[in-house]
Amino acid sequence: MINDLTKGAPLKLMLLFSIPLLIGNIFQQFYNIADIIIVGRTLGMDALAAVGAVSPLFFLIMFIVVGLTNGFSVITGQKFGAKDYVGVRRSVTMSTILSSVFTIVFSIVCAVFMNQILFLMNVPQEIYKDAYYYIQIVVFGLITVNFYNLLASIIRALGDSMTPLYCLIIASILNIFLALLFILKFNWGVPGSAVAVILSQAISIVLCLLYVKKYFPILHLKKI
Repeated sequence: MINDLTKGAPLKLMLLFSIPLLIGNIFQQFYNIADIIIVGRTLGMDALAAVGAVSPLFFLIMFIVVGLTNGFSVITGQKFGAKDYVGVRRSVTMSTILSSVFTIVFSIVCAVFMNQILFLMNVPQEIYKDAYYYIQIVVFGLITVNFYNLLASIIRALGDSMTPLYCLIIASILNIFLALLFILKFNWGVPGSAVAVILSQAISIVLCLLYVKKYFPILHLKKI
């Protein structure tokens, strides 16, 4: 729920707000770590090597999107702290448009030049196919990563850092179950773990939207 961080003891407010952020950073990295463990246990060493080979690229892509959305939310937080609620709505709208455009362009560029990127990373030929499909699925699904992190950043900007953490924890757990389902039941191999990452992020978007609809009337769409 909306929490006005301009009222109360500053140190206490900062600590209570920051702790969920620190825990969230751990869970944000948990996606790829869980994939490495699951793939290694179920598909063998080559599959493990394929996911591990593109892990640096995975984390780089994720951190770019997270950094972008967190940066946009700074303006939303400033507007909310100043009680400029019209400005809050405008900043959210512009953040959504700009982050979406950037993410789509970034995804296209990465997808087009993925072969060259993996070549520069010296990914071995014997694991190249699995590594390529894994990271390409992540890139094509990057828009879901963007929307989750944007929603989470906006919720934090309105003073609630716990709810995005809950959604992230739920999504991380879902990622494990979905990865096991797609790999063991559907036999999708390494790409199945990437699909699990994107689908779990999509589910976290739904959770955030439901929360916003219930507790953040300031962000509801209105007729002009």
